[in-house]
Amino acid sequence: MFTYIKNRTLFFVLNHPGLKMEFNYKHNLIKSLLNKIKDIDLNCQKLEIDKINSFVSNKVTPKPTLYKKTDTLRYKERASGEFDNLASTDELKALFEQIKIEIKKNR
Repeated sequence: MFTYIKNRTLFFVLNHPGLKMEFNYKHNLIKSLLNKIKDIDLNCQKLEIDKINSFVSNKVTPKPTLYKKTDTLRYKERASGEFDNLASTDELKALFEQIKIEIKKNR
């Protein structure tokens, strides 16, 4: 979810216990990479991290919605409502005729 540094400890705040277990295996790797980057990047030379800690947050984050539901989304009807009604029963013929009417109304 996010990271922060406090008292020379780098904290990883995670949202799943399984992810925390994976981070526990990677603490030494992360610490060694942070020490190596001090030699490469001048902006990181003052980075002082002695420990790495990770924990699972108890705050539930809302899942992002993939789309916004709106009533303003409209499209132009592409069908003309002109088709042969080949239904076999009177009930189906009536339904198809109603569909024709609706298509022509929305055009």
